[in-house]
Amino acid sequence: MKRPVIIISILIPLATACYKPYEVKVATGEKVLVVDGLVTDQADTGVVVLSFARPFNSNESNIPVSGASVYVTDTLGNSFIFREAGEGDYRSAPLEFKGIPGRSYTLHIITPDGDEYESDPQKLLPGTSPDSIYAEFSTQEEPDELTGQRVTTLGAAVLADLGSSAGDRAGFRFASKLVRQYSYSLYPRLNFNTNLAFDFYCWQTIIPNPDINLTNEIYSVNPSPVKKHPVCFLDDDVYFNALMYGLDMNMADTTAIKISFGKQRFYIERRILYLNLYTLNNETYAYYKEMDDQMQSRDRLFDPVAARIKGNIRCISDPGKKALGFFEASSVSNSAYVVVFGDPDNSQPILIRTPYILPPEPTGCRINRFGSPHQGHNIPAFWIFGISQ
Repeated sequence: MKRPVIIISILIPLATACYKPYEVKVATGEKVLVVDGLVTDQADTGVVVLSFARPFNSNESNIPVSGASVYVTDTLGNSFIFREAGEGDYRSAPLEFKGIPGRSYTLHIITPDGDEYESDPQKLLPGTSPDSIYAEFSTQEEPDELTGQRVTTLGAAVLADLGSSAGDRAGFRFASKLVRQYSYSLYPRLNFNTNLAFDFYCWQTIIPNPDINLTNEIYSVNPSPVKKHPVCFLDDDVYFNALMYGLDMNMADTTAIKISFGKQRFYIERRILYLNLYTLNNETYAYYKEMDDQMQSRDRLFDPVAARIKGNIRCISDPGKKALGFFEASSVSNSAYVVVFGDPDNSQPILIRTPYILPPEPTGCRINRFGSPHQGHNIPAFWIFGISQ
C-alpha cells in the first residue's frame, strides 16, 4: 500500500518519555524498601528496581533508591553484580550473568544507609515452549477509543496449548506485547531546500492483556495438558491514533522528534505480537496467584491490598524493618508472530511466526531520506514487509 504523503511547514521538536512504575504505599511513616527483581535463563534480562514506599496519605511517587549495592549469588557460590543503569534501576551485565536452570539464586541488597536485605533462594526451573500458539475469530466488549462507551469489538482471541513438553513444572505465566507499525512520507517546506523528502517508519507498543496471565493450577508430577489457554485479545481495527513525528531542523540528523499537534489517525500496516512464557517455581506461582486473586476480587489493585501480599524479601541487619516485593527466578521462552486479518466480519485470523526482534523502544520512529547515500539504512530491524493484512 502506498504510504500517505504529508507536507508540514512548521516543525516544533518535542521529546518525551513516559514510564509509570507500580507504586506501593504503606500505612506507616517508616522507610519501607520495595523490591521488584527478575532473573531468567537469558542474557541481558536481570533487573532489580528499588524504591522506598510512600505513606497512604501521600500523592507522590515512590522514592527511587540510588547508590545501593546489589548482587545475586547462586548455589555454587558465584556472585554477580547488578550495576545502576538509572535511578533505582539495577541491571546485570549481559556477558557476566545468565541464569542456569537447576540452580537457585538469592538477591542481596545493601542500601546507602547500611541496611542489608536478602531474598529467599529462588530455584530456576528448566523452561519450555508452547506446543502451539494460534488465533480464533472472537468478539469482546471494551471501551470505545473516542467515546468511552462500551462497544462490541471484532478481533482475534490468541490461544495457547502447552503440556506435552512441560514435564514437572510449577506453573506458567504469559506476558504479551503488541507492536502496531505505520509509515508515511513527509516533504517539509524549508527555504534552503525544497526537494527534501523523507520516509517515516513508526511504531507503537501496547499491552493487550495487562492482567496477570497464569495457567489455572500448579503443575504436579503428572500435569494435565493445557488447551486453549487465553493469552490475549487483539482487535481488528484498521486505523488507530498514534504519534505524528517531524524532523529535527538539522537535516543531517535522522532522529524523529514528536511535533506539537500530537496524535493523528494512521492505517495499521502490520501487527507484531511478542509473547513471553515464564516457567515459575511454586513460590513465584503462589505470589502471582495471590496478587491475581486480589486484583480479580477488587477489580483493581488497591495499594492497601498490595502491601499485604507476602513477598520474599527481608531485612537481615534489622529483622524489625519491613520490606515489600518479590525476587523472581524464572526460565522464559520468547516467540513473535505477525497477526493477519482478512475479512473483518468473520474471517479466521492467522498468526505467522517471525523472528523475535524487539523494537529499540516501546514507541518510536526512524527516518530515511530519499536519495540519500544511506537510504534504507535506518529501517528498524524488526520491520515487517510483504505480508498482506
